[in-house]
Amino acid sequence: MKYPPTSVERLADSPFLTGLHLSRFSITPDGKHMLSIAPDRVMFANVSPGLLSKLAKLVGQTELVFGPRHYDRYWMLISLTDVWPGGGREHHDSFDANLPLAAFDTDDPALLDVNTPVISHEYVHSWCGKFRRPAGHVPHDFTTPLDGRLLWVYEGLTQYYGQVLGVRSGLLSREGFFADLAQQAAWLEGQAGREWRSVEDTGTGCSLPVGRPLGWGNWIRFGDFYSEGLLVWLDVDTLIRTLTRGGRSLDDFARAFFGREGPTVVPYTMEDIVVELERVVQYDWQGFFQRNVVVVTPKVNISGLLRSGYRFEYWLEPGFAQHSESAAAGAIWNSIGLKVANDGVLNDVRHGGPADIAKLAPTQTILKVGEVEFSVKALKDEVAKKREGPIKLTMRQEDVTWEVKLQYDGGLRYPGIVHQYPGPGKRSERRRG
Repeated sequence: MKYPPTSVERLADSPFLTGLHLSRFSITPDGKHMLSIAPDRVMFANVSPGLLSKLAKLVGQTELVFGPRHYDRYWMLISLTDVWPGGGREHHDSFDANLPLAAFDTDDPALLDVNTPVISHEYVHSWCGKFRRPAGHVPHDFTTPLDGRLLWVYEGLTQYYGQVLGVRSGLLSREGFFADLAQQAAWLEGQAGREWRSVEDTGTGCSLPVGRPLGWGNWIRFGDFYSEGLLVWLDVDTLIRTLTRGGRSLDDFARAFFGREGPTVVPYTMEDIVVELERVVQYDWQGFFQRNVVVVTPKVNISGLLRSGYRFEYWLEPGFAQHSESAAAGAIWNSIGLKVANDGVLNDVRHGGPADIAKLAPTQTILKVGEVEFSVKALKDEVAKKREGPIKLTMRQEDVTWEVKLQYDGGLRYPGIVHQYPGPGKRSERRRG
C-alpha cells in the first residue's frame, strides 16, 4: 500500500478493508458516504437498494440531530463472515465492523433488527466520541491511560442515539427497539454488582481486566456503561420533554453540544454537559447525574421508560424476537440466575440468585436435569414447569459429582415492555413489544 506522509495519530485512526469479493457502494448521491463490504463468499457481495436508502436516511437523520459533519468523506467498512466474532470500532471518518455473512442478504426487518444497530451506533460515534470526546480521552500520547469516568456519555449517549436514529432511518423496527430495550433492562437488573459499583466506576475500571471476566461477571460489572448510559439518557430526554411540555428534547442538547464546525477534537467535562443541559431547560442536572451515575444505584433506572408511558415487566412466554436460543438462555438467567454453555458448563452465576443460594458456581458442569441428560432445552423446559418441589440437578466439578435441589417456581422470565399511556411529546404509539 502507498499513501502520503501522515501522522501516527491519523494512521492509527484509519483502518482499511480488503477481501477477494470486495464491493463498494455510494450511500449518498454526492459520494461523500460510502459502504464497502468484504464477504467471505461472492454470492453475498451485493446489497439491496432498500438498505442503501435506509443508510442514506441514517446520514440525514444523524445530521439533523448532531449538526454539521466534520469529515470530508465517510466510509462504512464491513466484513461479512461467520468466522470472526461480531462487533464494531469507531473512527473519525469511518468505522470497521464484522457482521454475519448473510447480514445483508435480504431486507427482512427481523434480520436488520439484529445486524444493523452496530452501524448506527458506530456512525454516531463520529460526533459523540471522536469529534467531541471526554477530556480524559485526549491523552498526550498513546502510553497514557484513558480516564473512563465519562464513558456513560461516550458510549451511553451513542447507544441511545444509535437506537433512536436506527428507528428514525428504518434500519431498526419499533418492535426491535422495544425488544432490545427490554433485554438491556433485564440484563442490568441481573447485574448484582450494582449493589456496590456505580455506573461511573464501571467506566473507570473498564481498562483494568483483559477481556470480560470468566466468572461472577454480574458481580464485577464490566461494560455496563453502555446500557446504563442508554437508560440515563432516555431519562434525560423524557425529563426535558416533560419540563418543557413537549417543546424541547435531547435533540436540542445534541445540536448545541455537537453541532460545531470540525474537524478539531473538542474535549468536554461533566461541567460542560451540565451547562449545556441547563441552557436547554433549567434543572438540577448536576444532582441528577450524581444520583444516577456517580453514586451506587441498586435499582435499574427505568424512570425514562415510565415517563414515556411504558412499563417494564417479565412474561412467562416469549414475545417479539424472543424465540431464539439466546433469548431462551436469557430467560434462564432472568429466572434461576445461570449462564450455561451447550456442554453444561456454568459460565456465570448471579450473585444472590436461586443458583447461587444452591451453592452453584462458575466452571461446574450440569450432567442431568432431573433424570434427563443435560441440554439447554431440558433445563429450559424444567424451569418453565409449574411445580411444587425443587429443580433437581446433577452436578460435577473435576472428579466430584453431587445432586442439587434448586428452590425456584417462578417459570421462565422473558423481558417485555408494555404501553400504558401517552408520554411527553408522544414519542411512540407502540402498544406492546
